[in-house]
Amino acid sequence: MTTDPQIGRLLSNRYQLIELVGKGAMGRVYRAEDVLLGAVIAVKFLSQTLLSPKMRDRFKAEARTCAQLGQKSIHIVRVTDYGVNDEDIPFYVMEYLQGKALAKSSVLSRFHSLNFSAFRARFAWVCNVPIKGSWLMAEFAQSSTATLSPATSW
Repeated sequence: MTTDPQIGRLLSNRYQLIELVGKGAMGRVYRAEDVLLGAVIAVKFLSQTLLSPKMRDRFKAEARTCAQLGQKSIHIVRVTDYGVNDEDIPFYVMEYLQGKALAKSSVLSRFHSLNFSAFRARFAWVCNVPIKGSWLMAEFAQSSTATLSPATSW
């Protein structure tokens, strides 16, 4: 078994990485501790294979979008910080939610049968924003992921 070299690292003199909790095409997510406040948080890193300027911009836009939407809806994870580590890899800090992965949930299977209009209406409801004239749809179209809390009901 290979040990992750990131475990135990301290980011921004504040966030200590504890364990890898998820990984995918966009990057890795770690459970961590905010040593300043004593809170359990999550830290998402952009994948090292995606470090182009365009992907860095998209990753930052994802963090910004989640930070803005997280203030408006209890169904969106709250993003609280953004930075780059010593290797110049971008990361953002968000609240840590316990629950099962969406891939193991029935939530995603419900999306497969929705047309775009129905999906857009439900997404706007979760985000607590109006659909017409909303920057949300433009941001969502550009974003690589949507982060939903386990409490989201459809």
